[in-house]
This record gives sequence, C-alpha cells and structure tokens, in this order.
Amino acid sequence: MNNNNNEEEIPKQNHPLKDFEFAGTVNYNDKAKKRLSLSKNSIIIGSIACFGIIVYFLTIIIANYYINRFTNFTFDPESLISQRQVNLYYEARGIIPGQYLKNKFPDQKVLFLYTDYDLSEISSVKMMEALEKLFDRGNFFKYKLKTEQLGLSDIWLTPELDKAMAAHPDCSIIISTMGTPFNYKDMKILKRPEIKLALLSGVSALDLDLVKTGVVAAAVAQRPDGAFKEYEWPKTNRAIFDCINILVTPENVEQVKSKYPQIFEIDNLYDKSKKAYPAKEKH
Repeated sequence: MNNNNNEEEIPKQNHPLKDFEFAGTVNYNDKAKKRLSLSKNSIIIGSIACFGIIVYFLTIIIANYYINRFTNFTFDPESLISQRQVNLYYEARGIIPGQYLKNKFPDQKVLFLYTDYDLSEISSVKMMEALEKLFDRGNFFKYKLKTEQLGLSDIWLTPELDKAMAAHPDCSIIISTMGTPFNYKDMKILKRPEIKLALLSGVSALDLDLVKTGVVAAAVAQRPDGAFKEYEWPKTNRAIFDCINILVTPENVEQVKSKYPQIFEIDNLYDKSKKAYPAKEKH
C-alpha cells in the first residue's frame, strides 16, 4: 500500500501579508497612493489659505469704503463726501484766494485770524497749512481770536481785530476764518486803505460796500447753486473751489451781484443783530 496515497494534502494557505514583500515594507502602488493623497491635501490647504487672505483684504477694503462714506462731511444732502475730499476742499478754499492775494499784493505780510474750533478740525488745519506754505513762514503770522456767544453762534468783535493788528503791525493783509467782526461798521481799518481784509468763511451774506471800496479784497462766498457730485470729484484746486464757492473781489463784484444778487441781500442784518445783542454796543 502506498503511504503517499493515504496522506492528506495540506491546502495551501494565502500568506497573511500578501500585499507586502515582508512585514513593514509597502509596495510601489501604496507609495504612489500616499503621495497622491498628500498632494491633494496640500492643494486643499493652500486653496483655503488663499481664500482666507482674499476675504481678509476684501473685508478691509469694504470696511474702509463704508467708513469713508458714513463718517464724512456732507456738502449737499444728495452727496456723501469723504474726509479726504473735505480736506482737499479746505486746502483749495485757502489756496485760491491766497493765490489771488499774493498776486494782487506781492511781498506783503499776512495775518491769519483763527479760533480754537479751527485747531480742532483737521480740514481747517489743512487750509491753514496750505496758506502758510503759499506765503512762506517769514511772511505769515497767526493770531487766535477770542470769540463771544450770540445765541447758537460764535462772533468776534472789533476790539479783537485791534489787538491782532497791534500784535502784528507790519501785516497789511488780514485773513479771517470767521468773516468780519460782528460790529464790522466800527472797524478802524475802514479808515486805513492800506489794510486789506480777506474772508475765508464761505459767507452767505456779504456787504457789497465793503467789497466795492476794497476794504474786503477777497471773500469766499457760497455759490447758491453749488454742490459736489460724489463720483465726479474735480481734479484741480480751482475746479474744487468753483463747485461750491465764488471768489468775490472788487474786480468781479458787479458781475457776481448781477448773477447771484442773494449773496448781497443782507437785509439790515447788522442793525438787527445789534438790537438783538445790545450789551456789546459799548465795547
């Protein structure tokens, strides 16, 4: 009897590590899968990072845009103007009359009258700096006015003008951010033709005689039909100035009066104001 026939065949078992050459060694296909998986993860992480950076910068840009739009100065109810544009406007409001005065009265010393309010407003400071640069520091002097309260308005009186002129007797051009003194008809400079007054306050009512006689050499008046367009900002100082204001001078006063007579319609404002504020008549 053949013993070989009686022996049972032992079935061949599959090796438990059939995907491995030996324990701990990965075959080529598994390595490729791992590299591909890492590459996909890197792309996903990089895309998320780029998206986050883009969102971050877009948020900053949008936030700045709305900050400029809604923390701004409005010249016209239909137009929102940013603070940067306000600064440009005030610079132009100083430069345009300043250039006129410098050309009309060359080599003259200038006295700039300002208030605490002007120092608290960056736009007014920009205007002051523009004028100082235009006339040079050696010919540009500053004097802070003491104001009085009249109702809801601040005014200043002729004694303040006298004090300013006494402190700077060499100045023949006086630039005021507060218009004329409240009791301007009592000004001593009415009898001193060599002294010229310039008004930068954007006055809405101007005494025609003061301009005609040359006492007021230049006045920034509000243009009755003036307004800025939010998305059509002018590109030059002159264009910025002309959108809102008119520079009234002895040379063009009649022309301005014929086109905008309301600028000179004071309607006895001086006399009415003195009656409303009698205590100041004795000053």
